[in-house]
Amino acid sequence: VSLCQGIHRLLSEYGGCWITADVTLLQIYPLTFKTVFRDNEATLTEFMKSTARNMADVEFYKNSLFLNGKEGAKEFLKSQGFSVASESVKRFIPDLPNVDKTLMEALREAYGVMEVMTMRVEKAAKPVADKSLPFAVESTFGNGAFNVKIQGRMDTITAPELLKRFQELPDKATDIEIDVADMAYVSSAGLRVLLMMYKSLEDKTRFKLLNVNNDVKEILEVTGFDQFLL
Repeated sequence: VSLCQGIHRLLSEYGGCWITADVTLLQIYPLTFKTVFRDNEATLTEFMKSTARNMADVEFYKNSLFLNGKEGAKEFLKSQGFSVASESVKRFIPDLPNVDKTLMEALREAYGVMEVMTMRVEKAAKPVADKSLPFAVESTFGNGAFNVKIQGRMDTITAPELLKRFQELPDKATDIEIDVADMAYVSSAGLRVLLMMYKSLEDKTRFKLLNVNNDVKEILEVTGFDQFLL
């Protein structure tokens, strides 16, 4: 589950897909040997499991992609937020040099039951601020919590307004939450104010920037402020 959650976050942020044949991995060698040597498939499968146990700290085939078969794996992946498409590996098998064509066709037919699964996630839309909004600050303070909503550009001219409100608080703030969904831009002057507010807290985890849009996030990342403000 933790692996799926990590991959889901990456695909949601950056797009792309996750491709795996894990769910049918154990079939590769049994199918090959059965086709080429007509050997016992069940015995070979058990041999592969035994070999895998000796090579890894965990029994890798005892996870959510193996326990309930191909359809169960697909349902599990869908429950984790993925769209799932599958295709037989048959068409991906090239002709191998020095291998009889009749045998190659037999291998392709045997591999027809194996599937490659492709998982995708709808890429998350990144919020964008309305750059036409004028600068404005809304703030409340109570029980040590300073809550702020900033709109528009916070630069050399407008940042002092936020600083003034912070410095005029009747008591020391113990929690600071700043909603920047409608912040279109923040300059170095604005960043200095945010940093001053951040440093004022004894518990730095109680400083939170909320609803960070793509424009502001990019500025924070370029300046390195994302390392502690996000």
